[in-house]
Amino acid sequence: MSASASGGASGSIGGVRKLPVVPIDADVIGLVDKAGVAGLMPAVAAVEQVKEINMEVVSTIGFGLDGIIWFDAYNSLDKKTWIINYMGAMIKADPRGVSAWAKDRGWTTAADRAMQIGRSTRRFVDLLSEERSSQGGAGARKAPKITVVADAEDGSYASDEFDGTEVAKQQKMAWIMYRREFIPGLVVKIKVMQKMKYSITVEMQLPSIERVSLKDLRVKPSDTSITLLERWIIGIFLVSAGACVPPGMDSNGFGDVDSNGTFPTQYLSWHDCQPLLDTYKVAIAAVEESIAVSILESLITTMAAKSGAGHPRLTASAVFRMTVHEVNGCINAAVVGANAAAIVIEQRAAKRAKLEDDVVPNTPNKLPRMKGGNPDGKLCKDFMKGKCKGATCSFSHEKPPTTAPDDD
Repeated sequence: MSASASGGASGSIGGVRKLPVVPIDADVIGLVDKAGVAGLMPAVAAVEQVKEINMEVVSTIGFGLDGIIWFDAYNSLDKKTWIINYMGAMIKADPRGVSAWAKDRGWTTAADRAMQIGRSTRRFVDLLSEERSSQGGAGARKAPKITVVADAEDGSYASDEFDGTEVAKQQKMAWIMYRREFIPGLVVKIKVMQKMKYSITVEMQLPSIERVSLKDLRVKPSDTSITLLERWIIGIFLVSAGACVPPGMDSNGFGDVDSNGTFPTQYLSWHDCQPLLDTYKVAIAAVEESIAVSILESLITTMAAKSGAGHPRLTASAVFRMTVHEVNGCINAAVVGANAAAIVIEQRAAKRAKLEDDVVPNTPNKLPRMKGGNPDGKLCKDFMKGKCKGATCSFSHEKPPTTAPDDD
């Protein structure tokens, strides 16, 4: 059983030939309708060099163009290139039908129509990806494995699919997109990246101090708070490099890679990482390191909370850009608080010392009582008579006692 999709009746309009209707199998029509791309199917059939659209065709979509199917695209750059190439092929195959389909949806200019075609094509292949994953089809990506890390005393989880090979790919992606490379000393360990990956992809928020502690970020005891923040940001960036803004998230206008739109808006753009790092470095420069570490913990906690609250949730780029404007205030408040606390402690210590100095013993000679007598006092009369009455005394017991003469 099959349905039919058409780019218009057979024939030509304005000298441009329109493609005939194309049958669509029942197991595919649901995906086509959901994506709203029935009018593009004649063009797809032409590109794929087939006379009907069935599951075999759509599961290898792209093969008829250049042999590279959609499911071979690994990252956002590959996917964008594939979409652009496939759009061009469809428009070339059925310019009249594709244009009419886009116009029917209210897109009038050529640029707007191209955008609509791209969005709808992407929607269709994403639905195909979901279908393949749910059915475990050949080439379907496995769901991320979630395991408790071996030394996770804090109960943190990790995605164990993020390994050394994945790190290398992400480093390459950072170079392609931003011409950035990171020295080993600033890249966190893979097991820490696995925690970050879990937090971002499963919990859909930036990793908190509970997930990734400062201890996880520290390599040497001498590491400063600036170094720890750099490792936290670089780790998150490498984990998510190339990832577009997920559905249901808000980039708040941030996440751009370049001005000409070569790359789609990112979950985290390096251009939104650098201002946060630079602002923190300048603001924290004159702060005592013990206070700086405390500030860093508060800053990470705040950013993680922002990214995990509200609907839609904010992307990492949005959170970092918003936090830039709060860094100075956060640091100033912490420094003022620390200074105030130090002043209070100093005042209390001075007050205790003064009290100790000002205390006057409640004794006849105003000297403290001491066991064996106080050598600073005058001779104790009772001791001179043979025995001092108290266990301690504020008078001196330095001279040996003498026996008082008997009365005649």
